Amino acid sequence: MKGFSKLLIGFITSALVFASCSTTRYYSGVPLSSVYPVALIQPSACIYYIDSHNTEFISDSLSNCTEAMLSEILKTSKIPIAAELKRDDYSRPADLYSDIMYLTRMPAKSMSFMQVPENICNYLLENGYRYGVVVSSNGFVREKKSAVKQAAAGMVLGIATAILTGGAVSVYGTTSFYNTQVNLAVVDAEQNCVIYSDFTNPSESNPQNERVLRNHLEKILDHYTF
Repeated sequence: MKGFSKLLIGFITSALVFASCSTTRYYSGVPLSSVYPVALIQPSACIYYIDSHNTEFISDSLSNCTEAMLSEILKTSKIPIAAELKRDDYSRPADLYSDIMYLTRMPAKSMSFMQVPENICNYLLENGYRYGVVVSSNGFVREKKSAVKQAAAGMVLGIATAILTGGAVSVYGTTSFYNTQVNLAVVDAEQNCVIYSDFTNPSESNPQNERVLRNHLEKILDHYTF
C-alpha cells in the first residue's frame, strides 16, 4: 500500500474521474434487504498533500485518517455491516488496496459485465461472506501558504492577460484548499459481480472532515433501496 502502489493508484483514479460524467450509478436490481450478511473491507483512500512549494505527494497519515472515518460512518449507515475485514489481514494487502480503488472508480456502464477482482472475492469468501462493501476516497489537502501563492500567481496572470488584450480577455485563477471524492460498490463474491455502485463528483471540501465524508456517503446510499 506504500509508495509506488499509492502513486500508481493516484494516476489511475485521476484518469477515471471523468470517465462517466452523465451516469455514476449502477444498480443490478438486487435490493439491499437481500444483501446480508455483508462484510466491509477496510476502506481505501489516496489523499494528496500539497505543500508551500506547491509540491504534491501522497500522504499516508491523511489517507489513513480518511479511511478510519469512512469505516466508522459505514458501520452506522443503512447497510447492515456484519464485520470489517482489515486489508493487512489479507495475504496481498497492496493488491487488495489497488483492486478496491480500481473497481470503485469504474464507470457505471461497465459494471453490468464487470468481474469483481479476484483478491476482493477471495478475501470475502475466505471469511465466509458472500456479500461485501468496498469504498474508496481520493482528494487533496493544500497548505494555506501554497494556496495564497497560487491565488497571487493567478491574479498576476489575470492582470497581465487583461493588459495584453486591452481588457478583451482576462483570466483569474482560483485555488482550492481541499478536494474530496468518495466511491462505493456492493459486490457478490459468489457470483463475481457488482450489485450496486456509485461515486460522488469531486467537491472542494476537506477529506479529513467527518461531516463531509458522511454527506458524500449519504448521497451514494440514498439511491440504494430496500
